[in-house]
Amino acid sequence: MGIDAFGHTQLSEERSTAAPDRFAHLQRLIAYLRSNLPKYRSVERAAADGFRPEGPDVPVGALKHFVNYANIPVSWQQLDPDRPMALLYRRTQSGYELAGIMFTRCGRRRVHG
Repeated sequence: MGIDAFGHTQLSEERSTAAPDRFAHLQRLIAYLRSNLPKYRSVERAAADGFRPEGPDVPVGALKHFVNYANIPVSWQQLDPDRPMALLYRRTQSGYELAGIMFTRCGRRRVHG
């Protein structure tokens, strides 16, 4: 899918198939997120829950990451739909509107023996 028009966010390529069990899990996850994300329509609510704007200002129409650094270690272990790493907001003439959610696998902890 490439990089958005402002070069800010690179999206994964779209996949047209998934194993039936994974597809069912993804459908449940999407339904859950769609029912719980509206609480973050307000940037103020996101800030109250620990999400902070990251990086330089973006032009109108571009996406801005609001990161919750306390949620990043969760990504090392699993995807927790209640603790996303970041919320994505599209900048508008009058502020920001919720555009999406971001989960990132940050890495794996290694145990050395």
